[in-house]
Amino acid sequence: MLLLALCVGAGEVLPLVGVAALCHEMGHFVFLLLFGVHVEGISFTGFGMEIRADTRYVSYGKDILCTLAGPAVNLVLAFLFARVSKDYLL
Repeated sequence: MLLLALCVGAGEVLPLVGVAALCHEMGHFVFLLLFGVHVEGISFTGFGMEIRADTRYVSYGKDILCTLAGPAVNLVLAFLFARVSKDYLL
């Protein structure tokens, strides 16, 4: 994803892209831990990070919350950054 950001000319905001991607994955990770899911490992792939977790015994509701936690973190960050910069044009 970082390479894609560079290709589209996002060089000056690349650190923010990296922070946003890390926060996105941390959103998933925190919810997995909150629900007591065993995280087997974290690896870096060509498209970002991959969290391997044993979700066989997690309810569908908790699984959905873990899945939505990453994008939710990005929405909160987008709102906070827009508020700080006083620019709400996302």
